[in-house]
Amino acid sequence: MATLSRPQLVLKSIQEDGQDLTHTTLQVVKTATMTYGTILKADFTEATATELQSGTWDAPYVIDDYRLLDATVATNDELTIRAVSQPQFLVLRESQLKLGATVLSVGELADYIAGANPIDTQA
Repeated sequence: MATLSRPQLVLKSIQEDGQDLTHTTLQVVKTATMTYGTILKADFTEATATELQSGTWDAPYVIDDYRLLDATVATNDELTIRAVSQPQFLVLRESQLKLGATVLSVGELADYIAGANPIDTQA
């Protein structure tokens, strides 16, 4: 049996009748910085710190697909990925939330939490 050796982004989710209501699939074009845990805007492009700080919340997705950690996935590849779409129903791991490939700073994390309103986050 395989063992998961990577930290999980989603620590807990709400399900209804066994159905996962918190994730969706997205068609994206991989960028050089896009990875597992990257926050995406409604247009499926990467969110920036300025956009998180602006207070106009438009970053509803977080990549929750380990394939983006695979070195065989190249920049400009078109992919169908799994992504968080309902963070307000989740407990998320703070250390996995990213802008591009960079883990959120304390201030960026506060901005994300204020906009996404997850159930909770944990270190």
